[in-house]
Amino acid sequence: MIYLVAHARWAPGRIASLSRLLEQLPAGRTEVFTSRQPEHACQWARRIYQRAVELGETVCILNDDVRITSPEDIEACAAAAPDECLSLCCTNPNVAVSTSVGLLGYSWARAYHYSGPGVVLPPGAAESLLAFTATLPWSLVSRTNEDNIANAWAWDRQRPFLYPLPSPVDHDATVASTLGYDDHPNRTAVVFGQDDRRPPKDPPFVELQWAPTQALRYQREVTRAGLLLCTLCQAREGVVGNKSDQICRECVAGLAALAIKGGP
Repeated sequence: MIYLVAHARWAPGRIASLSRLLEQLPAGRTEVFTSRQPEHACQWARRIYQRAVELGETVCILNDDVRITSPEDIEACAAAAPDECLSLCCTNPNVAVSTSVGLLGYSWARAYHYSGPGVVLPPGAAESLLAFTATLPWSLVSRTNEDNIANAWAWDRQRPFLYPLPSPVDHDATVASTLGYDDHPNRTAVVFGQDDRRPPKDPPFVELQWAPTQALRYQREVTRAGLLLCTLCQAREGVVGNKSDQICRECVAGLAALAIKGGP
């Protein structure tokens, strides 16, 4: 397995957090992708996915602000579920866990959830993800974080990600978020820790609270019909705008009401 680490060098605290992470990762199998200034996810994530395609083997993609149990634990997860995409940091509040045992006694669960802090992609997955992204309008890709794009990709191919439970990767909450998510209630893993990584057997499916399958289905229907999602909410079909940006009726009404009120 090769470890590909996204590094926001420009952000406070990231040089130190990367240094701590690199102390754990195998030096000969780790590559760092450095952003020296703020970049949108559609930029830095593409570089990492393209490198994964070049490598042609299983990769673990990590952010520079995470803590991990160990590389051996991550690799045990991948070995237990080969050819599967793994979300290594389960922040999904719908996954109810107790102590070191997963949902309802399971040590694995499934969800249409690409966990931004860390994932495992088997050979071919990154190429498929890039191909799917290329079918989306730039107005959507350029405004959407890589995890939400990957959620839509997983739904499009009807293959949820697997959560190993407890999670082998977690956000280091002492490092400031580059997106202002410091106080987000779902920023850290539900349960973080090492476990005996047995192969998954009929893992239960769990809806992702902020990207339920009903919403993913609707978004796919809109984009496949050649229409645009609302630039503001990205949850409904746009009806007012131009060829690259459109706003839905609900958001138009909200903006009109705000204008009449005279601002926030």
